[in-house]
Amino acid sequence: MGLGSPSDGYNVTFIEGTQGYAYWCRASQTCISRATAACNNNFTVRDISEIDPAQSTDTRDFFQKAASDLETFAVTCDAPAPEVDIEAITVAPIEVAPLDTPTPG
Repeated sequence: MGLGSPSDGYNVTFIEGTQGYAYWCRASQTCISRATAACNNNFTVRDISEIDPAQSTDTRDFFQKAASDLETFAVTCDAPAPEVDIEAITVAPIEVAPLDTPTPG
């Protein structure tokens, strides 16, 4: 991924080491559309101040654009929830002890 890719994102690394993408655009909806496409509609919006420039190569252009009046947007793609095969789930039988019933007396 990089400038010129289908989503026009910059590869970035955030301060804690998480990988993500940074975008600049003229309208925030365009940035959201790009992130949606890159992350299969499963992303978390991050503040661009969390980007680690030392670990994010080729982002100088991004930060220059961020200093202008353009919209900027940074995201991490979230892993989709794993699919669960309902048919494969087994439930162990539950043993119920018989109730002691008092005898009338």
